[in-house]
Amino acid sequence: MEKEIMIKSDFIESFWKIDDFSKKDRMRIAFDGVAVVIGVAFFGLGTYGVY
Repeated sequence: MEKEIMIKSDFIESFWKIDDFSKKDRMRIAFDGVAVVIGVAFFGLGTYGVY
């Protein structure tokens, strides 16, 4: 019985770690996306002589 509880707590801990990792990944992807959009916008404006 105690072993089962241990396994469950280990599983929950690893699940939290995975969740934390995916949050960091999502943040990184979001920042990358924003950077690309800004870069394209500035590059586009520059090539058309607007900026």
